[in-house]
Amino acid sequence: MRFARGDVYPAYSSLRADALGTRAFFDALGLLRGSGPDGVERSLKPLEKTRPEPPRTLILAGVNRHQWLSTNDKTFEALDAAVRAGTRLVVTFRATPFEAPEVKKNVSRKRGRDADAGGTPAPRPENKPAPPPFDWQTRWSLALSSDADETPGAVRHGGSDTSGAVANLTRFPDTLPWRSGMTFDLNPSLPPPSPPGKRVSTRPMRITQSTGDSASPWRVLYTRANRPVLIERTLGKGSLVFASDSFFVSNEALQRNRATALLAWLVGPHDRIIFDESHLGVEEDTGIAALARRYGLGAAFVTLLLFAALFVWRRMALFVPPPAEEPVVGLGDYRPTAGIEALLRRSVPRKNLASVCLAEWRATARPEDIARADAAIAPHAAHPAEAHNAALRALRRR
Repeated sequence: MRFARGDVYPAYSSLRADALGTRAFFDALGLLRGSGPDGVERSLKPLEKTRPEPPRTLILAGVNRHQWLSTNDKTFEALDAAVRAGTRLVVTFRATPFEAPEVKKNVSRKRGRDADAGGTPAPRPENKPAPPPFDWQTRWSLALSSDADETPGAVRHGGSDTSGAVANLTRFPDTLPWRSGMTFDLNPSLPPPSPPGKRVSTRPMRITQSTGDSASPWRVLYTRANRPVLIERTLGKGSLVFASDSFFVSNEALQRNRATALLAWLVGPHDRIIFDESHLGVEEDTGIAALARRYGLGAAFVTLLLFAALFVWRRMALFVPPPAEEPVVGLGDYRPTAGIEALLRRSVPRKNLASVCLAEWRATARPEDIARADAAIAPHAAHPAEAHNAALRALRRR
């Protein structure tokens, strides 16, 4: 039952069917655009294996801001290459405290002492220089900030789209329930307007479409406390969408405060939409057993195991040595009539052989045949072979 509800999966997972999941959004898109490789699907592979082609919409819902800041460079490079090739990357963060968790000191595994306490890390070989880190804040002109109140509040729409880049902007709701106090800094090269973690008043304020930086490539769609919380920009052939909260794509929001036009704009123009699950810790097992189950090779594996057992059983050494086999005596030139020939040689003398054969034949022959045979044998009585041949010629029917 827990797998049916999906509460065993992390929050904002497309496999989760309760209020904290995004399965309703996933299923609705599947009904509209189909499922499978050319429609709506889930990705359980690590983000660093993301390919640039083909263009699609990649949704990362419920991203933890601290994990996002500690993401490796390979992942950022793969996402950047995919976006520049035409992919629409949608990143929505979850509402978590902005203060980063405590990190233990960097302990040197080789020397067994803290690097901060005077331990010098091993130098990198000169022939293998360290690659430059991927500075996503500079490349994307974006930084995470925390200038709004952490209490649940409403995010007001920033007005009309003067650039004309967002279609049907007036169909978006004027307000959205927002659970996160995180905002975005669209000019990370400048110092933040207020220290991180500072509480800002939530009294009514004038909401503008931009944050005052006209050179920023980002378009602000929603703000909170006059700070951007839902933004979009084009990058190469693709686009980036960042939202500081994921509540508006959850199952609960789709039931109570569904913003259909906003969700339709969020997925973009691509027919292929991918909900990533690996950033939530739900990854695919790519072992041999998983591949065998996927392609139905269980029976073949059992058969192979049986043959292996038979081979081992055939080749194993016995505790008691087998008895020696006696050599088989060859039969030589054995013939089926050898027995009767040996019996005749011992019982009938050679000179009486013709008469014995004639006597046996007379017991069943006709009288006229007997008379003809006697007449033919009489001249050759001293030679049994000639007498036998003469009798055969006399008895031959004409």
